[in-house]
Amino acid sequence: MAESSIRQAPTSPVGALPGPVANLLAAIHAALDVPLADRPADDRQRADLLTRRAADTKVLLELCLVHGDLTRTAMRLREWTAQNPVLYPTWQARAEQAAAEEQALLDEGEKGTAICRTPGGDQRCPAAHPNDPTPCGGPVVVTVLDRTNAGADGCEHHAARLLASLEGGRVYGLPDAPEGSAIHVFRAADGIRPFPWVPGPRTRDEQLSRAENRRGGEDR
Repeated sequence: MAESSIRQAPTSPVGALPGPVANLLAAIHAALDVPLADRPADDRQRADLLTRRAADTKVLLELCLVHGDLTRTAMRLREWTAQNPVLYPTWQARAEQAAAEEQALLDEGEKGTAICRTPGGDQRCPAAHPNDPTPCGGPVVVTVLDRTNAGADGCEHHAARLLASLEGGRVYGLPDAPEGSAIHVFRAADGIRPFPWVPGPRTRDEQLSRAENRRGGEDR
């Protein structure tokens, strides 16, 4: 058999892209990485921004194919991207803020005690978020843990709301809790939307409860 004249094109190991290529790709990623809007009313503004940035990117890439200056193209793309900033509140920013508040709450819960709080009392259980105005729904009966095992003790009401707001959260009944307390919390959290104390419409999967997402968002 005759030796094939086709040779495999040389490849670069992962992470070994030429500097100008990596720089241009990073600029393109930054230009097209337009975050989701926090409010549905701003979805059109996000769409317009993405369209504008995509058009700018296309123009500069077409010019780059002509002159071949990758560094200059990346620099110009970053300049044009900076001229079209994100001016609307983003869902990611609010989610990150809420997650940080949740982590602070869990950290505080680790330091605190599992003292029983009564509904309407001056103090609430450690699982109650500072921005959640609802009173406790009974005594402290469970512990809610996040995926790093940071946890807070809470009543069934606030524990369910906290569990619904955590990714990979778990709930365990306390030794002196009534039988089935953890199951009650788990089932209640399934139908609660994340961060229920945050006002505003919920239209995206990450804003809906686990039960709603299983049903395909039919309750949106």
